[in-house]
Amino acid sequence: MAMTSALQDIGENIRNDVAGGTLRGALGRLPSGDDLLEAIGLQYRRSSTEALIATLGAFTLGCAVGAAVALLMAPRSGAETRREIGRQARDLGQQASDAAQRVGDRVQGMDDRTNVS
Repeated sequence: MAMTSALQDIGENIRNDVAGGTLRGALGRLPSGDDLLEAIGLQYRRSSTEALIATLGAFTLGCAVGAAVALLMAPRSGAETRREIGRQARDLGQQASDAAQRVGDRVQGMDDRTNVS
């Protein structure tokens, strides 16, 4: 039903422009192929949020594949690579812990300043 209505609206707009002598206006407002496919339910346009999510997903997947290939192509043995990954993970965990502690200290300092009697 919606498809018929959408196509009728498009056709009515074109007929009105042609009947009014504004053929150029009618041609300037012809629907695109995407508009027609969307009107009959064969295609829809993604919202900007959907497009962003798809792009970020593809980027993340590419990063993961690149990291896996880099690990496989590394000029180290598996044991050396595992030790290095473990060391870097520990370092990253320590950095995250330090950052969380600093944030907690700042929040505590802000709380102390706002609770002045």
